[in-house]
Amino acid sequence: MKRLTTSTAWLLTVFSATLAAVPRGIGTTGAGQGPARAAATAFPPLSALYETQVFAEGHQTTAQGQTPLRWYLWRDDQRVETRTVGGGFSEIWSRDSEGRISKEQVFPDDRAIVDYYPGDLAAMQKQLSWRHLQSLVDPHALGKYLKEVSSSRKTKTGLVKVFRGSLGGVSTEVHWLASISLPLLIRRRDPSRRIVTRLVETWAVDAAPVPRSKTETLAGYRRVDFADFGDKEKDPLVRKATRVAGRQHLRPH
Repeated sequence: MKRLTTSTAWLLTVFSATLAAVPRGIGTTGAGQGPARAAATAFPPLSALYETQVFAEGHQTTAQGQTPLRWYLWRDDQRVETRTVGGGFSEIWSRDSEGRISKEQVFPDDRAIVDYYPGDLAAMQKQLSWRHLQSLVDPHALGKYLKEVSSSRKTKTGLVKVFRGSLGGVSTEVHWLASISLPLLIRRRDPSRRIVTRLVETWAVDAAPVPRSKTETLAGYRRVDFADFGDKEKDPLVRKATRVAGRQHLRPH
C-alpha cells in the first residue's frame, strides 16, 4: 500500500474541511443569532486533546497511515482555539456580542497573525455556526444527515451515541459524547483516504498541559488582513498562510 505524504499544514486543511462539511442551511452562519440565543446554546468551557490520522485507501482491505497529528482544542462562550502539538500553528475563532464570527490564523514562529473578518469568511463560504465550531460537528446534523445506528453506550467519559451518514458527499461516522457536546471519534472516508480523529483527553478550559494563546502575547504580533492578500503576494507570511489554507480558498471575491 502506498503511503501518503502528509504534512501538518495538509492535515490542518483536512481538519478545516471536516468543519466545513455540514450541508449549507444548517445554521451556516453565526451572525444574527443575537446574545440571547447564543447564551441559550452555550456549551461548557473546556480544553481537549485530539489525534488525527490519515490512511491511504485502495482496493486492499488494509491501509497504512501516517504518524498521527495531535492538536488541542480550547473553547468558551466567545472563543474557540485549535493548535497543533508543538505550537507551530493555531486558529482562533471569536464571536462578538452580536454573534458575528471572525478568525485569526496565528503563526508563532513568525510572530504574525492573519485576520479574517465576517465579510471575508462569507466571501470564502467559510461561515459556520458557533455551535459547530465549539463541537467540531454541528449537533443539528446528528439525527438529520447522520442517523443514529446503535444503542447508546456508557464509557468513562460519558454516554456515547453513534451516528453514520454522509456530510458533503463524504461517508462520515461520529461517536458523540452528549455530556460535553464533543465527538469521541470521527471517521471520514472517501475513495482515496480515510481520516480518523479521536478524543484523547479533556480538561477544564485552563487546565490543559499547555495554555491557550494569551491576548497580551498576540498583541505584539504583526497582523495582516486577508482582504489585503492581493497586494501582498510576495509577503512570506501571505505565502505561508496560502499554503496552509489552500489556494482555492484564499482569494477574496
